[in-house]
Amino acid sequence: MGDTDPEKILKTLQTIFSTEKILELQKIPEKTVNELYSFKVENKKYIIKILTRPPISEMDNYRLEKEANLMKRFTSINKTTSGSSKGSQNVPVPEIIHIENNTKDIGYRFIVMNFVEGEALEEIWKKITIKEKTQIITEFAKTVRNLHNLKFDMFGDIEEYSCPRRFYSLTSMLKANSRRYAKMLGTSRLLPIKLVTQAQNFVEKNLDKTKFVTEPFLVHSDLHPKNVLVKKQDSWKIKAILDFEWSYAADPIFDLFDIEKDWMLDSDLIRVFLENYSLDKKLDLDNYRLEEKIFKTISLLATITVGWVFFHPTEENITRVKDNISKILANDI
Repeated sequence: MGDTDPEKILKTLQTIFSTEKILELQKIPEKTVNELYSFKVENKKYIIKILTRPPISEMDNYRLEKEANLMKRFTSINKTTSGSSKGSQNVPVPEIIHIENNTKDIGYRFIVMNFVEGEALEEIWKKITIKEKTQIITEFAKTVRNLHNLKFDMFGDIEEYSCPRRFYSLTSMLKANSRRYAKMLGTSRLLPIKLVTQAQNFVEKNLDKTKFVTEPFLVHSDLHPKNVLVKKQDSWKIKAILDFEWSYAADPIFDLFDIEKDWMLDSDLIRVFLENYSLDKKLDLDNYRLEEKIFKTISLLATITVGWVFFHPTEENITRVKDNISKILANDI
């Protein structure tokens, strides 16, 4: 991860906003692969998000541009439906002010967006009542459903670069990814070859049993409470969904796997979420656990290959991945 120069950032922002009065430029000590600064212009607060992580592929160079473009699309939808009966289709996001894919000014690509007042759901989750949690989850479920309505032409990458990895079907994408990671692990030997082979066979043997979507929709891929901003008004309101940097086009059910396992652990809250998420459409949950196992297996292989190229894996993390894959295979369906 690189170091940014506040002086260069200040001068660049002065150019973007056509004013020398850039006030209170401060680095935000967030645990993230990017660097964040907050600042003010005429008493209005903004954020600059800077892509300082070294790219592991050409696609990585366009993650922030993708994120900004997605948020601009949602902003446009929100403005179109505001005040109408379609207002319930909104996905609250920060408004994008500037996208910069040229590194000449501060040495990195970056985006500028308005600052959204609120608290990360992660910060308040353990402090609020079950009634408040239920109210938040009800609104969150409807917001996620709206987010998942965004449709694409092909599965896979939604970044715009010279050679994106895109597929005509989700099963072909998943099969290609499992083979890609297995090949990489065959070279790195970070996991036992036998285990990698078993994992790949498990994926390919069971893909035909799945009922994944046949059309590609947006998968946020990081709907963690830290990326959900809320604010207490008469009741808790969701003010923004953040961090679309890892989004791609696939089956929205992939987000549901992570939501259930990572933080929505109360079975009653899961029921509230699913009821409000589905509403006018029936979720096909017949093969939910099988599809979850396939998704988790591929995700674990990706973690130890693509995800750790620049974040060196520890023995503890390698053991954790190995054990999790072994547990999935032990319950092979």
